[in-house]
Amino acid sequence: MAAVTDRLAPTVVTEVRNPDDVTDVRYRARTYLTLRAAERAVLAAWSRGQRAEVVLVRLVPVQIGGEL
Repeated sequence: MAAVTDRLAPTVVTEVRNPDDVTDVRYRARTYLTLRAAERAVLAAWSRGQRAEVVLVRLVPVQIGGEL
């Protein structure tokens, strides 16, 4: 069972291509607080001609050295 502090968050993954080098493909991931904000980011990327999709990720707090 997931801990109470775990959270699902929409993340937009966008493909970024270098116009000078077609073999240079990079991916940018950005996490949003709401699904609607993620959807707007995908629509904006599509309007720029970029490939983009929403992926749900689970955010889990990590304890380091006894501190959260």
